[in-house]
Amino acid sequence: MPHDRPAAPVAPRGLRRPLRDVRRHAGPAVQAVVRHRLHRRRRPPRRRPAPGGRRPRPYPPCGCPQGAPPLNARLPQEESTVMAEELKTQQQFDAFAEEVATALGTHCRTAPLPGYRRGLARLIVDDEDRALRLCQPDARRPQRLKVFAGLPDEERVAAPSIQVSTISAAHVAREIKRRLYPLHAQAMEQAAQLTAYQQTEAHARRAVAAAVAAALPGARIEEEHRRTRISWQHVPGPVGQHRPVQVDSLSVVVGTSGEWVQVDACGRPDLMIPMLTALTQVPRE
Repeated sequence: MPHDRPAAPVAPRGLRRPLRDVRRHAGPAVQAVVRHRLHRRRRPPRRRPAPGGRRPRPYPPCGCPQGAPPLNARLPQEESTVMAEELKTQQQFDAFAEEVATALGTHCRTAPLPGYRRGLARLIVDDEDRALRLCQPDARRPQRLKVFAGLPDEERVAAPSIQVSTISAAHVAREIKRRLYPLHAQAMEQAAQLTAYQQTEAHARRAVAAAVAAALPGARIEEEHRRTRISWQHVPGPVGQHRPVQVDSLSVVVGTSGEWVQVDACGRPDLMIPMLTALTQVPRE
């Protein structure tokens, strides 16, 4: 089978060593480097055992003073662990809450919080009558506390809260002032704006409902969630007459802020048409 590449020239007189191929660039000879498998992974130097069978003391890292503790030395336990281990009973938690109240201000006071069922809790009332609920939600992690700032109506605006660690009472008081008080001020402002808006829309809704009820003598007004329902019924004919009873009824629902009215009427045309005409003539404010 012929090859596309020509064979290298052969030396004369039948020698088998091929001549130098001038078509290739003569580069430096590359010697194969054979390394042991241990050379790829640098092993730490072996340490000679200290006399007496004791392990040698490790050297401190670079930049550390001579009196620095070794790397494997056990550091002293933090104060938070000691404090968390002490908050296991309600009496201990009450004493800690008293210390937090003292750190918050001179006129702060504490009170029981019976409504909290998940764990230990205590109520703190600060100098500005803010109700702070200090709670321990998880007994398995006593070093984590949760502090809520009470609001007048927490159904419309959720109470702000933060998580703190029981390093010390001064630390908890400092975190409340730094993190929780700004959240409480924002929540109070939001609650005030929401209250003002709901009062404005309720006033407009009552004005429209009063105008509609004036056109329906004897109507009954019922307040529902952010809407007003006006019901009117009339039974024609004398009482006790034996005939099919036909009830004339009219139901009006006024929207959230009085911007829309829904009417449902059922009865005799000679009675319903004048009443619906009267509703169309209700003046707008």
